[in-house]
Amino acid sequence: MNQTMYEESKQQNHKNTYGNSSYNHSSTLHKRELDLTIAAPRRRQLVEVPYAPKVPNKRNVKMSFGYLFFLVCALVMVGYALMGYIKIQAEITSQVELISSMESELNDLTIVNEEEYTRLMSSVNLDEINRVARQELGMVNASSDQIIVVSGNTDDYVTQKQSIPNE
Repeated sequence: MNQTMYEESKQQNHKNTYGNSSYNHSSTLHKRELDLTIAAPRRRQLVEVPYAPKVPNKRNVKMSFGYLFFLVCALVMVGYALMGYIKIQAEITSQVELISSMESELNDLTIVNEEEYTRLMSSVNLDEINRVARQELGMVNASSDQIIVVSGNTDDYVTQKQSIPNE
């Protein structure tokens, strides 16, 4: 019977329910009704298994001096190897920069050399050279008995190592 009266009063007072508490919107103030049932948390029960290995607590593990010494030595060796690697990388970088600058210098010198060769070749007048050689220096054409034909050499340049026999 209390239940039905409660529900009728709830409908008459236009109550809204939010979660476990309710709020009264009517002009008369009623006692706030709360559902204060709180479930107690369940506790886990630890079951000890006789064959399970016991894991030591990480806080209680102490490092021995030998293990600590090994770790420090390993750290020093790794640091030394990394420093050597960085030094080699720096040397390689400097060598690459040097090679690049030398290649640039070679290209510049090649361009200057080609320009100078072109300038010299364009300034040579073979007719003028022939005139100066004949008139001023007394050059004469070679006679047929002065010309010796050498065979078997494909180069344009011939070196005389002994006297040429007269045939």
